[in-house]
Amino acid sequence: MAKSSISVDHLHACLQGMGLMIGAIFMDFERSLVAASVVMLAHMLLGGFYVQNLPFWLQWAQYAAYTSYSFKATLELGFRNLELR
Repeated sequence: MAKSSISVDHLHACLQGMGLMIGAIFMDFERSLVAASVVMLAHMLLGGFYVQNLPFWLQWAQYAAYTSYSFKATLELGFRNLELR
């Protein structure tokens, strides 16, 4: 099994679990959509999708963002053998 599929599977499992948790907490569909959007935006911001250099008081949160591990693994797999000229 390729390493890239492992990181994608890990991200998929985490997202599926997060969706089930949010759905169980908020029984109303509209409220669960808002909560899921806020949680996913926070995880993407803290995980390195949009911001690489976080302020020092927020650096601890990137270890709690599950997307950071999959994102870093995907970046390494994609750019490992890249030669810059």
